[in-house]
Amino acid sequence: MKYDQQTGKVKDKLPVKLGPAVDLLLSVQDARRRLARVVEGLASSESFLKGEMLKRFKKQELNGAKGAKGQCEIKRKNVPTSTSWPDTYKYIKKNDAFDILQRRFNEEAVTARWEAGEAIPGVGKFTVVRVSITPRGEK
Repeated sequence: MKYDQQTGKVKDKLPVKLGPAVDLLLSVQDARRRLARVVEGLASSESFLKGEMLKRFKKQELNGAKGAKGQCEIKRKNVPTSTSWPDTYKYIKKNDAFDILQRRFNEEAVTARWEAGEAIPGVGKFTVVRVSITPRGEK
């Protein structure tokens, strides 16, 4: 399989026959998974290093530092968190402030209710169609 190192786009043409197309898809999936493991490792290292930098900045009472290739600084940002969900829900209902929430379902919680036979008013089902690929010998 040939792919562009910068974009990841596969250069191979999609084979006409399904068998070779399945094999190409499996090769692409394997390559993506290998790269994903590398990315996960780098993300973990990045997170560790950021944590260490925060510790050092705190210990040395600094807000930043410069290196030969760049600089690092502490940034602070207030993010919302509920201190009392009942009060928050009461505010949302009273002020029609549903815009402060994200419109997204917890898929596992909804599915569990459906499997228990519980209907949820206003919640419908949308079927997602996808292709699943498995190497031979695995299930």
